Amino acid sequence: MANSGSALLDFGPNLTDSTSMNIADTNILDTSLVDAWIVPASTVDHSADEHWVDNIKVMAGNVVGGTGFTIYGVCTLGRTYGKFNVNWVWY
Repeated sequence: MANSGSALLDFGPNLTDSTSMNIADTNILDTSLVDAWIVPASTVDHSADEHWVDNIKVMAGNVVGGTGFTIYGVCTLGRTYGKFNVNWVWY
């Protein structure tokens, strides 16, 4: 079974177009494949629908064996703020 989890990707209180967060995992290998995606569920800042209409693109990368990886988020149409739900997995 792959390693997986969820997190809140935080764009902060002011309008911005990008953010990132580190996921710590001491079991990950340099050769591991990682992925992340938006989960349309309400947060304190956004409704489930806003997870779709804010056009947030997420990707995972920067894998460091024994340490973890990074999830990157970009608002592809303008800017956004606050927290969005993401899920992640690595193999």
